[in-house]
Amino acid sequence: MCKSSYKPGHVPKISNQYSIDTAPAARECPATINISSQEDTEDDAFSACTGDQGFNGLVIKTEAEGLGFANFTGGFNISVTASPQLQILSFPDLAALEKLIVADAPALTQISLPELRAEAETLVYPVTYTFTPSISISNALQFGGLSLPALTELGDLVIRHVPRRQLTSGGLRNITMARSITSDNTLEYPSLTSVGTLRLTGYEDCGYFLPNLSSVGDFTFTNALGSRLQTSTLSVTGSFTLNTSPYPRAANETKFEFPPPSPDVFDANAIDIRNLTSVGANATIESNTNAQIDLSALATVGGALSITNNTNCSVDLTKLSQAGTLSIIDNVDSTIPRLFNLERADSIHLRGRIDTSSGPNILPSLTFVSGTVAIESWNADFNCSRLVSQQQQGLINNLSCNGTDNGTTTSTPPPSSPSTPAASSTGLSTGAWAGIGVGIGLAVIGGLGGWLFLYFRRRFAALEASASASPLRPPSRPRSPPAMDNTRADANTATLTLNDDGSTARHEADASGMIVEKDSYYIVSHELYVLPAELPVTTVDSR
Repeated sequence: MCKSSYKPGHVPKISNQYSIDTAPAARECPATINISSQEDTEDDAFSACTGDQGFNGLVIKTEAEGLGFANFTGGFNISVTASPQLQILSFPDLAALEKLIVADAPALTQISLPELRAEAETLVYPVTYTFTPSISISNALQFGGLSLPALTELGDLVIRHVPRRQLTSGGLRNITMARSITSDNTLEYPSLTSVGTLRLTGYEDCGYFLPNLSSVGDFTFTNALGSRLQTSTLSVTGSFTLNTSPYPRAANETKFEFPPPSPDVFDANAIDIRNLTSVGANATIESNTNAQIDLSALATVGGALSITNNTNCSVDLTKLSQAGTLSIIDNVDSTIPRLFNLERADSIHLRGRIDTSSGPNILPSLTFVSGTVAIESWNADFNCSRLVSQQQQGLINNLSCNGTDNGTTTSTPPPSSPSTPAASSTGLSTGAWAGIGVGIGLAVIGGLGGWLFLYFRRRFAALEASASASPLRPPSRPRSPPAMDNTRADANTATLTLNDDGSTARHEADASGMIVEKDSYYIVSHELYVLPAELPVTTVDSR
């Protein structure tokens, strides 16, 4: 045979040590045992499911008023359904069980499992399992309680639609921890210290007496108005939800069979969770009505704290010092709670009526808000001046406030708000100031560069003018010849003239073809002097 250590919700782990039985195989326990009468429990066909061997599934559907299961020591599942006359269910020898489910047993008053305990072993051939029991009881409208004196640890416990008297006197008094508890009625677990998931649905005068409970993973409390929750100093490591929701109940669910303890100290308008000190993830308080919600010990919320859509409620957050995203909005006929000890938050959004009796300093202990503080006051007399001052001190990164004395400190200022240069500067964020500084620096650098460019340009122009006027520089030559008279003849035009002796001579008529003397400044010392032209030679007639 094999041995396995089993935890609910996990696949059984088979150990490395096991033995194989070579003896002739005994009869195997059926996969499902159906019980309809006491005689069925004594049937020899089920002998393989008793004693040292456990069962897989035990299904009870009976017309009997009571059933006892002697010799059944362990197994996986027991389910009770469609048993209208069943009043008492007893398993005197059952030590190991994964799950007990009771549904639709309206006459059931008592379930007795005196030997049931956590970490007990049972052999469901050929594997040995270890279970932490889970129990679910619903629609048992005469149910009086469980008898589980040996059980100290639970898997999942579900108690729904049972009369108010259940569990007020015992059955689970020795439970110290549970994976989850879901209940819509009175609980009394004086030894319970920790729960993975706690879901409570209350109603008027419903009591949850958990005086040693100090640690919860996720906690949801629905319809808490009029209920009483007694715990030790409580830390919720996961999420916390406080809300209301329609929840139909049978008539005898709310009928008193035992008077509630200490009725004189109970406030029907209170939701008392005064021992809750911290929430590791998100905290949500929504849709409550006509309630005084006491969270006076809550100091830290690791995630978002959201208080929304409550009507005519007050919330005591006296000790709240730190939260992620804080949102308190749209709570009709309610006043936004005072946050006198709030030091840090990722962002804050308040929309509603703000208590102005203590002046504009609604966040006197604030040390830093990394995101935006948005204030949408429903009362016109709220003054934003203190928040503006805190932003100027660097305690608030971004501020939007629609009250008076906000200047232009809002991210989107109202059109009617007065605006002055000084007021405008106070409303700019750190990033805006950085942008302005960079812009001013670039403007200064650009102006200096332009001035230097003009200065040197004018300087170079002055130097050129000075150099051109200097006597050491010779006059420049004309870039083109003088303009010619349009009346002159073409350069290629020649005129024939008659000499005195009757001969003809050719003379240039274009002055451009004539040799002319250079201007005086082109004459230099090394040029030769040009002699005057000789007179023409005349021929003497020898006759």
